[in-house]
Amino acid sequence: MADKDKLYQIKLDIKKGKNIVGSDGSVCSPYLKVAWGGKKQQKTKVIPKSAEPEWSFSCQLEIKKEKNPQKPGIEFELIEHKQFSEKEISKTTYQLPESLILGEACNYSVPMTIATSKGEQKCEILIAITAINFGKDKQDEEKKKHDETQKKFAQLVEQLATDSKAREGMMKLPYEARAQLVEQHRDKLANEKHPDEYVVLLIKEITRKNIQLAGGLQKSHSASNGSLGSLSPGKVDEGLSVAELKNISVALRSRGLDWIHQFHKLGATTRLVELLSLYVQQKDHTEESLQKQLECLNCIKNLMNNNVGIGYIFGIKDSFKTIVLCLGSQYEKVNELAIGLLNTICFLPKINGHKLLIELLNYFKEEKKESRRFISIVQSLKSKSGTIETKETLKTKSIYLSFINIIVNTPAEIDLRLALRQEFYWLGIKEILVKLSNYTYDESPELDTQITVFEEEESKDNKEMAERFQEFKGLNLENVDDVLKTLMDRIRPKGLVDCMREISKDLLLLPIDDDVGIRNWVLASRIIKQISLREKNIGIDEDILPLENLLLMCEQEAKEVPLKSQIESLKKDALDLSKKITTQEIELKEKVEIIKKNEELTTKQLEEQINIAKKKDEEINKLKELVEQLKLAQSAIKQQQQQPDSASIVTPTTSAPPPPPPPMIGGGAPPPPPPPPMTGGGPPPPMTGGGPPPPPPPPMTGGGPPPPPPPPMTGGGGPPPPPPPGGKAGGPPPPPPPGGFGKGPPPPPGGFGKKAAAPPRKEVPVPGLKMKGLQWVSLNDKKIQGTIFSKFNLETSKDINLDYKDIEGVFAAKVIEKKEASSAPKKTGPVSIIDPKTSQNLSIFLSQFKGKSFDEICGAISKGDETMFQPNHIDALIGFLPSEDDISNINEFLREEKDITKLGPPEQFSMKIHSVPQVKSRLQAMKFKYAYESKKSDLKVDIDNFKQGTLEIKGSEKIPKLLEVILILGNFINGGTARGNAYGFKLNTITKLADTKSTDNKLSLVNYLTRVVIKDFPHLNGFAQDLGHVEAAGRVSLSQVQAEVATLRKEFVQVQKSIETLNSGSNGEEIDPFKVKYEEFCTQTSEDIDLITSSSQQIETDYKDLLTMFGEDSKTEPNEFFGMFTKFMEQYDKATKENEQLSIQAEKIAKREAAKKIKEEEDAKKKQLAEERKQKGEEAIPEAVVDDLLNTIASGDAFKNRRRRARCTDSTSNVEPIDL
Repeated sequence: MADKDKLYQIKLDIKKGKNIVGSDGSVCSPYLKVAWGGKKQQKTKVIPKSAEPEWSFSCQLEIKKEKNPQKPGIEFELIEHKQFSEKEISKTTYQLPESLILGEACNYSVPMTIATSKGEQKCEILIAITAINFGKDKQDEEKKKHDETQKKFAQLVEQLATDSKAREGMMKLPYEARAQLVEQHRDKLANEKHPDEYVVLLIKEITRKNIQLAGGLQKSHSASNGSLGSLSPGKVDEGLSVAELKNISVALRSRGLDWIHQFHKLGATTRLVELLSLYVQQKDHTEESLQKQLECLNCIKNLMNNNVGIGYIFGIKDSFKTIVLCLGSQYEKVNELAIGLLNTICFLPKINGHKLLIELLNYFKEEKKESRRFISIVQSLKSKSGTIETKETLKTKSIYLSFINIIVNTPAEIDLRLALRQEFYWLGIKEILVKLSNYTYDESPELDTQITVFEEEESKDNKEMAERFQEFKGLNLENVDDVLKTLMDRIRPKGLVDCMREISKDLLLLPIDDDVGIRNWVLASRIIKQISLREKNIGIDEDILPLENLLLMCEQEAKEVPLKSQIESLKKDALDLSKKITTQEIELKEKVEIIKKNEELTTKQLEEQINIAKKKDEEINKLKELVEQLKLAQSAIKQQQQQPDSASIVTPTTSAPPPPPPPMIGGGAPPPPPPPPMTGGGPPPPMTGGGPPPPPPPPMTGGGPPPPPPPPMTGGGGPPPPPPPGGKAGGPPPPPPPGGFGKGPPPPPGGFGKKAAAPPRKEVPVPGLKMKGLQWVSLNDKKIQGTIFSKFNLETSKDINLDYKDIEGVFAAKVIEKKEASSAPKKTGPVSIIDPKTSQNLSIFLSQFKGKSFDEICGAISKGDETMFQPNHIDALIGFLPSEDDISNINEFLREEKDITKLGPPEQFSMKIHSVPQVKSRLQAMKFKYAYESKKSDLKVDIDNFKQGTLEIKGSEKIPKLLEVILILGNFINGGTARGNAYGFKLNTITKLADTKSTDNKLSLVNYLTRVVIKDFPHLNGFAQDLGHVEAAGRVSLSQVQAEVATLRKEFVQVQKSIETLNSGSNGEEIDPFKVKYEEFCTQTSEDIDLITSSSQQIETDYKDLLTMFGEDSKTEPNEFFGMFTKFMEQYDKATKENEQLSIQAEKIAKREAAKKIKEEEDAKKKQLAEERKQKGEEAIPEAVVDDLLNTIASGDAFKNRRRRARCTDSTSNVEPIDL
């Protein structure tokens, strides 16, 4: 017993370790060694591979009081155990706490640091110490604790009780309730500093920062442009620490209003804003300086969480200018908190918060030297290249987007909302939102909510704006002519036409050929736009759209105008290229089909030729047999003639005719020989007398029946004798007709082919002097036939007696005497004969061929060389071809002057082009060739689209099944009515499904059909993918295609005929190169047009079959038929997307409702707790004005509330804006 009195004894329980790693930074197998006062160490067991080993080790330690009167600390060594070695990785001494109670175990945490190859690693050891024979008495400690609780509770009463009644109620509380209150306000009681102590700290820090910024204590700190983690952690700022700023923030959040009043009364609020301004002005930020900036903003937020603090902050000059300059910080937490504070001012009562916010952002633009307002906010939404967004970064982007929603959607006036939203459009917000929309609700609920708010508010504003044009019903706002006509009709009754004319005249003077001109056009458009949106003056209301900012936007948009033009041009080129590729594919397909047909045809023809050859062989064999039979018959006849018999002698008239000649080899009989020529005219006279006509010739093998015999000749008589051998006809020629040989009827008066002579004219003498010429186109005697001039003769002119001498004196050409002193050549201009306007246009046209002579141009026309011309050149050349009168006048001039160089260029060119043989035909052929490829391509594409669209519908296996589903669905809906129990329906029914709405009018029958198909017939869902050409087929007009094919064929035939008339070199002349070139073109074109014609006829036949298949009228136009399928496909696709969106939206709503329900439960608990506190007389829960507003903004309810307020109250505010 005496020995124990000389010792200090404790029981040590080592429970577990936390965050323990080995020397290489990885998980190890640790154990502990413990000793007290230099005594023998005791060891725990080794826990294999554990960062949080549970040792559960107990031991008793003791030391002598005499040697250790101060009770030394317990020594801990942390050992890393390996298979063949052990290594100490940390060591520390833990001082015994003075709070040890005799015989009672007290829990503690021993901090340790492990030096690893990757850096230092913090860890801790959880222990329990029981003092066995020393320590404080438990009852004494409990009494002290009781007294301390009562003392602190008294302090709480002073802080929390606002009146005597509340103080009386608090003092009635039992000890347990008092202890609970003290525990709840431990932070407040632990921080017992008076506001003046914080004021001193703030003043010291402000003084230090001012000296530092002035250069007195300037220190070199390297700043990084990266995130907070990448900032230099080397040297930190001295002075006010981050922890002390946090204490101020906690005090402002937890202290009562009396403390906050005192804090502000001592000037601490002003010092806080001043200190934040100094932190913002600092150029090179460290990690600690940014943390201090964040804590200053937290202090301001905690002040603004109650209405009293809001008034204090607004009362400080430039307080919000300081806050807005925090934007753009390297530390996103600073940006988020600054945006939160700026967002709230738009919803605070009794101030024009939105006007204040816009003014602050204009100030920010000037201070940060930004080219465009709001540009840094929009840029913050963009994802950096190669960066993977996390839930945290997406939440940050949602805060930036909420800021944009506040800026755009807070104003009650739609004009202002549209103007601000348009400004964000120009900054590219739409493209950014499209990319951010790829993230799901689960990845970032906050971001999804803000995107939904932006899109919904945009849609509502567009709808509201469209209602402004309701008075112009039927007006197509996309058609410029319609808009201008409506505008003129609107302003004419008000006498504003003069204003409109002046505006139009000024617009005519605006240049369009340079960047400045385009910018001015855009500027004019934007100014008029803003005038139409606002009732206030332009450029004065700086909170909406400053004029300078408007100019910057117009400059940017003006740069985009040429780019848009280039994009349109590239799109057109791509479309043309696509059309060419499609045409080539169609032609390739056609050629493949032709090759297949030719192969089949060749096989068939070969078989036919073989059969024909076999038949001919059989015929030849038969003919050979017949010849042999005839030879035998002839030899038999000769034998009979050599043996005459008296009985066989008869007169020539009764003798039998000789046998017919052998039949000719071949198919048909040869044509009868032409009759002998007759002298004179007229038909031969009938033969008089004589016998019957000679018999017809014998029939020939292979021919038809012989011709009938001619009618009997007049005069009767017997038959004529048979023709002599050899088949030659006998008999004298027929007599000539009466009136002599070769004479016909007398010729008409005046002879053959001659016109009547012109009537004699009055003779006009030739002037004796050279006269001024009268430029007219004269007509010769041939050209006046049938005109009024043919009526002029001696009789009509006898009263016209002119004074020729007087005319000679008046119109004689002026004689210019040559001056001997002057040797300068006579200057004369070119002579113009062609119509002046035509001549001028022709001169302008010829100026396009710089460096090309008239001979080269006409030579190109003669050879058909298209490389020198553009398509529009050919049309112009046809229009400029000289008339016969022009050529006649030019030739008349040349007969007098003999010098073509005296003519003007138009006249010289006219003569050159006129000399080209058949120049008009050549030009028309070139024109056709230029336009042919384009026309052929368009026709082939239209025909192929129509053909494929027809085949896709006709060959689809999904459409019939889909129609069957619709039939059953419709029969059920129409059941019990006259429309029910149908066997089919007209095809336009599929376009009317969208008109049948559900009971709540949210869905249509198409929406329901898509659900049925996806659920029960998923293979039908992609039916539209099999109808890729149907929409294009609906744009094709069959009648127009047929008309275009007919026109193309007609034009081609004309070209073909004109080519045939060109010189082909048959008379030894050189062949026309134009003919050679275009004959090749005509050959290929003829095949193309034949194919196009047959294809156009075939698609018409196929289309009629398709109409029959679906029970449609044969007169139904293709655009109507195919349009029904196109419209149904669009409705089906839209309904599918709507169903998907509704499903996603329902899921989002369910998640939002769940989160909202949790929030409501939390709010209900807070409200209940506040009521209990009020009943007990305790301090009310501190206000959280800013926090509540930020939650409302984050949930999107703030904008819904704005629209509700707009419907209930007038949009104009009577509150005077705060003067910054």
